[in-house]
Amino acid sequence: MCVSMIINDEHITEAEKLFIDGNEFDQERRSFIHNLETNDLLAVPGSGKTTVLLAKLYCMSQQLPLENNAGILVLSHTNKAIDEIKKKLKPIVPKLFTYPNFVGTVQAFANQFLANQACFKKYGSYIKKNEDELVYEEILRRVSQNYRAKSYLKRNRRKGEELIDVIKTIKHLGDKFLVKNRPLRLTSNTGKYLDNIYSSLRKDGVIFYEDSFELAFNYLEANPEITKIIKKRFKYVFVDEMQDLDEKQVSLIEEIFYSDNTTTVIQRIGDKNQSIFSSSNSLSDENVWKTRNELDPVRFHENLTLNNTYRLGENIAKLVDCFVLNRDEGYEVVSARPDSNNISPYLLVYKNEEDAEWLRDTFIELIKKYELNDSSKNIENGFYITSWTTEKDDNPEIWHLKKLFPEFSKETNRKRNDFDCLKKHFCLYNKESSSMYSIRRSLLNAITRILRIEGVLNPKTSKPYNTNAFIQLVKDTSVEVYFNFNKRLLLWCYLIEVERNYHRIYKDFVTFINGEVKDFIPGFKVDKANDFISKEFNCNAINEEPDEEGVTNENELEIQLSSIHGVKGQTHCATMYVETEYYGYETIKLKHRNVESNPLYFEMQSIKGTSRKRIDDTLKMMYVGFSRPTHLLCFAVKHENVEDDIDSFHESGWKIININDN
Repeated sequence: MCVSMIINDEHITEAEKLFIDGNEFDQERRSFIHNLETNDLLAVPGSGKTTVLLAKLYCMSQQLPLENNAGILVLSHTNKAIDEIKKKLKPIVPKLFTYPNFVGTVQAFANQFLANQACFKKYGSYIKKNEDELVYEEILRRVSQNYRAKSYLKRNRRKGEELIDVIKTIKHLGDKFLVKNRPLRLTSNTGKYLDNIYSSLRKDGVIFYEDSFELAFNYLEANPEITKIIKKRFKYVFVDEMQDLDEKQVSLIEEIFYSDNTTTVIQRIGDKNQSIFSSSNSLSDENVWKTRNELDPVRFHENLTLNNTYRLGENIAKLVDCFVLNRDEGYEVVSARPDSNNISPYLLVYKNEEDAEWLRDTFIELIKKYELNDSSKNIENGFYITSWTTEKDDNPEIWHLKKLFPEFSKETNRKRNDFDCLKKHFCLYNKESSSMYSIRRSLLNAITRILRIEGVLNPKTSKPYNTNAFIQLVKDTSVEVYFNFNKRLLLWCYLIEVERNYHRIYKDFVTFINGEVKDFIPGFKVDKANDFISKEFNCNAINEEPDEEGVTNENELEIQLSSIHGVKGQTHCATMYVETEYYGYETIKLKHRNVESNPLYFEMQSIKGTSRKRIDDTLKMMYVGFSRPTHLLCFAVKHENVEDDIDSFHESGWKIININDN
């Protein structure tokens, strides 16, 4: 393929100074940076694929604008990955983030270039809300205002089940709804009410995540010329975290950009073995990413690879490599750490939930034994306890992380704009971005959430207020009112970020809602939002100083708790993987009769038979969980699951610490 750009080695040297402290990229990475042909890059955990992509984009940005004013398109599955790219590159190459280039999620791309126009044409409104949880809460709000619909859905609940959980089961299929898999005709009274609610949502631009892609495909089908226009705009397309894309996302990108005669260069980057996400936020049934080499080996002789991991020590790298499920030719997890770190993995054998303190103390003792807490870099990477299943309130018999560590909360890891009570807006904001900005945004979301619950509409649009519209409302009131409001926002941010005085901010915030909001919205009063405002949530349980119940010990060694999904993409100094139940325990599934060689014993996994989904899921989850730490990996297992296997673990290279021996 003929390309119009050649990467300058001087720019690579500049990128090395910017992104890897002046060290040199190895030959694997230089080969990828120089490569400007359609290809796929398979990168092992800890290989620094995002860093090398940043370096490549930096080098390319030095040659902007491109011929014919074409642009560079950079896509990823998550906002987190895109934020990382923007954080590192925007200050030094701002032109990459201006027209004709585009850097964003696949969903943002689909919405901006296709689905937004389709939504307006079909429903008369542009997309305003496109996150499933927010859509469900909006449905809940509207259903709650409708007696028939609310009563019908309440009758379909199981004991103790929330109404919103029933709403999440609703599927719209032709002339009927399915509610908990039971048909509800649109011609029935309740069916009519629900149909009106769903129609009203779409007209308001409130649509589900998957709706974006359905609209996008419909728009492409109705306007085939748009494909040529988009391809002409983007000469180079980079898709990061390719393994996390679902079938619709992959198909959309391929349909627009890839064909035998395309002049657009498409490079897809990721690790198929880390495909633990799908659009439903669960394990994918199969990996929908088929590499160019898999699909057309004659034209694409091989994939590009990054096999060298600078995160994993030799022992951990060898163990992780045994869990590789999708091994494309040339793919291997190889430690390239320059230091002498080579700690053997530890097997921590315990009995039941009463041993949780022993598990944590043992983990901390090992961290201190190897002096891992003496390095600021290690402390920055952090020490984590993680598991596959974290909570299982609907089945108390299932073994999960929260049984051992009750302080774990899914919501501490959740990045959302809306919560089910006011106090969560004070402490569950996105702490990974600029704190003051995140707090301010979360507080404004709380205000607009209250206005939505009360049914207050913006008279200019006849729609609920968003944060920008509310700020404009305050501005329009008077300069003095706007100044005082911003001053108050700053005080609230300070109370949260610096003082953590949640009682004071709650008291002042409620005073503001019940009082000053009338300055902007005459006659406003709180009625329907009382439950939202008064619902209890203990922010101090998440942010309090260390004590015996928290996630740290008296020596202030902080131990974080998270799910495997939550730590994907992270680098830890030390990780303790706690085996839990997801259709059985990990160790039990890896002893299934179809397992010919067990990767836990440093053997390359080999599974026979076709009924292997649960085993494949386990291999992928453990591959991700085991590949987080730079130094120390611990695997916590129940004694009853491994009592006959201790010798096999020991002989294969694990160090064993058994509570029975203490």
